[in-house]
Amino acid sequence: ARVEYFGDPDLSDSERPVRKDIQGLRFSFVEWSDWTSEDPDSTNAAIRAEAQQGRLVIVYTHWGEEYVPATDRMKRMARSFIDSGATMVIGSHPHVVQEHEVYLDRHIYYSLGNLIFDQYWMPEVSQGLLVEVVFGLEGVLDIKEIPVVLQRDRQTCPVSPIE
Repeated sequence: ARVEYFGDPDLSDSERPVRKDIQGLRFSFVEWSDWTSEDPDSTNAAIRAEAQQGRLVIVYTHWGEEYVPATDRMKRMARSFIDSGATMVIGSHPHVVQEHEVYLDRHIYYSLGNLIFDQYWMPEVSQGLLVEVVFGLEGVLDIKEIPVVLQRDRQTCPVSPIE
């Protein structure tokens, strides 16, 4: 299906980011995972290297504790990614939608919750969040948040009709 991925822990640090030029914008996708690294220094170095090349750096994370709000550790790390030059940080793993923060005029979504999953045992795990982001040369121009609900018939649907 040609679905691309990034962040393979078996690759060298320089090979891990994926670089894509999309409609004249130069993106780099950098990952962080609590399960493949213990120290964010190499991630921050990768972010700095990509940002210094004038790229829009999107950091995608797999982190945190399940079913609870974002931890102080996650907040410190996300802010360090922004300090290193990330354009935006988007997180996953906790199975619940966590808070959204704007730090130094840059967006951090700690967790988008579930999108496709078979958890229904509490309302928070059957909810997710999509973000539709419009980028320009200087970064994020606009964000539209689209809440979704995971239904027991295995369909994921917007909470409100998409305009």
